[in-house]
Amino acid sequence: MSLVPWLFLIWFLGLVGCSTPVIRLADRHGLSYAPTEDFAAHHPGTTLVLFDYHHDSGLGSGFEGASATPTSVDWVGTLVDRRQVARVLWVSGKALALPNRNARLAWLRRSTAALSPSRRQNILDRVQLTDVETLIPLRLEGPVVVSLDLDILTKNPGHDPEGFLDEMTAWMRRQNPSLITVAFSSAYQPDPGKAWSWLERLVRTWPSDQRAWQLDVGAPTSAPESQEEAEAWARWAQKPVQWRPSQGRFAPNAGFWLNAPAPVRTALLEKRITAVSPTAQDVVEAWNDPDLPGLEASPQAQALDQAALAARDALFQVWDGHPQRPPEAGGRGWGLAVRLGAQGHDRGCLALWSGLADLEAGARYAAQEATRDPRYPPVVRAEARGLTLQPALWGPWRPMARAEDFVPGFHSVMVVDGAKHTLLQAPLVQERGWSKAAFLDALAQKAELGAGGWHRTGLRWFRAVTLWGDLPVTTPK
Repeated sequence: MSLVPWLFLIWFLGLVGCSTPVIRLADRHGLSYAPTEDFAAHHPGTTLVLFDYHHDSGLGSGFEGASATPTSVDWVGTLVDRRQVARVLWVSGKALALPNRNARLAWLRRSTAALSPSRRQNILDRVQLTDVETLIPLRLEGPVVVSLDLDILTKNPGHDPEGFLDEMTAWMRRQNPSLITVAFSSAYQPDPGKAWSWLERLVRTWPSDQRAWQLDVGAPTSAPESQEEAEAWARWAQKPVQWRPSQGRFAPNAGFWLNAPAPVRTALLEKRITAVSPTAQDVVEAWNDPDLPGLEASPQAQALDQAALAARDALFQVWDGHPQRPPEAGGRGWGLAVRLGAQGHDRGCLALWSGLADLEAGARYAAQEATRDPRYPPVVRAEARGLTLQPALWGPWRPMARAEDFVPGFHSVMVVDGAKHTLLQAPLVQERGWSKAAFLDALAQKAELGAGGWHRTGLRWFRAVTLWGDLPVTTPK
């Protein structure tokens, strides 16, 4: 018998046994636990290199029992406490002077003080504090996992955060670990523009065929994981409302990834990023929607900023007794809505869902009609200080095979019942933390289909990619 078939089989099995090195991306750092735990289970003696201002070894749900799910507060401590990794090299900054180093170690000791003496000593023995300048010359032996939290670039990056990021990335490429996890940590990022640019810089550093990129979004909505995160989101909530989500404040839910700027999405799609959770699958599907690039590049999207300002101006004209004229029809399927809100409550809305020729005229008229939406009391000038205006622009309406065939927080959805058209806008999912079913229930109620009415047969469904932003009606002092 020829040896060729056997040689082919050995070669094939070798390929099957070789896994492509992975970079897994998430927002919260706690999502690094599962892939690290899985890797370490198959590679005894694993070293975890943690690039993070926080040590993530504090007390939390992960120490309540074997069934508890670790969070960003304690995922590293859980790995060590359960002896799933052999040691942790905690890189807490670019260069740690002695007072700074002692303060970090004292922080670690305080965070584990309530543990039993043996469990506490196990963590203190296995977590070794270092800095980038000490780590760079090292080549670690044995299995290694690297985890990078981008909040380190806001805490102790030296004078050049981008250069610091490049140093960490260069070391990772030399070490070439089989698993790298990256946490964005949006709650702790004070500047969205810088944070997104750091992620894009990191992504573009790696050749496309060198790593398998994965996205883990976690649950669609979730509560803060710690008091520190709650305080971080509270600070974001106090910031003035910003126009355009990807240019303004972050939101603590899965919609954060849906609002990623186009350059970041492009960089990740070029890496052929895949999803490792259902919510992440929604995000990747949205990024690949063929209508998104065209909508973002359209003249209507470029004019949306001006339309928002026109809508705001129209409110004051209406309050001064100057009515706005209805817009002329004749557009190429473009639609626009203007929604007014105050303190998290709707105050009025009008949707011109198709055939809008003049975006600015449509925004002015929609703003006027929103002030006298019959579902709410009239909006008066005295409310202006606490009022938010939200224009939403739709791309083409595409037919859906079934009611669930949309990405929550990305597509607006329209249901057609005979001659009656009813739609619900995508931003409501992100603002109210709705699931897909909750969104459809709200749409069914609005369409007077009754509770669960979206299950009815004979309905027609459409979806449209949606761009929107929030604009304060008056500038906060």
